[in-house]
Amino acid sequence: MTQSLADEGEREIRAGNFAAAEKLLAGAAKADPHSARVRHLLGVAVHEQGNLDRAIVCYRKAVKFDAGLADLQRDLGAAYMEKRRFGDALACYREAMRQDASDELACMGVGSALREMGDVVAARKHFHRALWLKSMRLLRAPWVAALRFFNRKPS
Repeated sequence: MTQSLADEGEREIRAGNFAAAEKLLAGAAKADPHSARVRHLLGVAVHEQGNLDRAIVCYRKAVKFDAGLADLQRDLGAAYMEKRRFGDALACYREAMRQDASDELACMGVGSALREMGDVVAARKHFHRALWLKSMRLLRAPWVAALRFFNRKPS
């Protein structure tokens, strides 16, 4: 039951129906109060509706249940950035990068938080790293391998 409510809530989020998603996910959270996924999705739904305080509460509860989700840490960092709590945002983005060193969005988040805190030199390094990570991700894409195959010189 909880899984199906969470799946329906996620579909509503993807469709942009955040109020409907919130209702579904609130029901799922009551049925399974210890689900990090449900709390995370509920946080996304309320975050998208502009309720940052409630989103932060949901994200923090989700972190209690599973701190190993890089995208959860990124979303919590984004909420903190919007609240102008740059030190907290920086900690979240760094935790996301610790969990996934190739997370270009977390790297960009670290750069943004550092820039807002006045450390422009370190911010610039993170922005450059994020662009490098993005280029590496694109180079690993299947279409790049196909282009290389078809553009190779005949032997």
